[in-house]
Amino acid sequence: MLEENNSLIKGDENIISEALIIKEKEKCNISSVILSKNKARSEKSLRDSMAMGVDSAYIIEGEEIDLEDPRFCAEILKTFIENYFSKLDIILIGSLFYNEDSVYVSTYISESLNIKRILYSSFFDVKGNIIYAKREIGNEEYSYSVDTPIIIQSINENTFIKNLTIAGIINAYSEKEIFEISLSELIEGEKCLENKVELNDEFYLEIEKNGELICLTGEDDNQSASNLVEILKKLVPGEIVR
Repeated sequence: MLEENNSLIKGDENIISEALIIKEKEKCNISSVILSKNKARSEKSLRDSMAMGVDSAYIIEGEEIDLEDPRFCAEILKTFIENYFSKLDIILIGSLFYNEDSVYVSTYISESLNIKRILYSSFFDVKGNIIYAKREIGNEEYSYSVDTPIIIQSINENTFIKNLTIAGIINAYSEKEIFEISLSELIEGEKCLENKVELNDEFYLEIEKNGELICLTGEDDNQSASNLVEILKKLVPGEIVR
């Protein structure tokens, strides 16, 4: 997922390059998507991503989109994935996603779509439908072997960046199409409030029905454990949770 910008920044290039490595190994297709209040400013980022080798690009546009609200962005992306990419294998989210709220975004999408996730991935490799990854928590590194579909929030800043070629630029700017999706089209049947910061209760029906989404993942293991203990205390009132 790309952070909105006039062109690709380092975080965008890193996550696209990681996707391109998968594409070369597994002979698959990759797509980039951007949330935007102004598609003209976002188009260059998507064109450059396709010049790097991305197969298809999507702009989700709407003045109601609040890029400072991670819950809002997560709900939009969740709906987009449900409607357009129900058979995906990997969702890659970079560490610079919208004010560094990538943990919340990946948590919400994981919980609402029942997709496994790996946070703080410093490295991952793909072999068929198995992901081999390393995750950093504090000063510790952990190894994982997980099947797809999966969400990976990558913090890898050392990916080899693919240089743009003249042929790639010409193809991206003259032949490839960017798919434009309005927010109202994406949530057809739902209504946006005039307030541009949040959506109405109907749009959040799933959240309200299942209760509040709480992120248990802390900055380190101790904080994560503390978050879990607090949740368990609320779920089992009167009991002592150690």
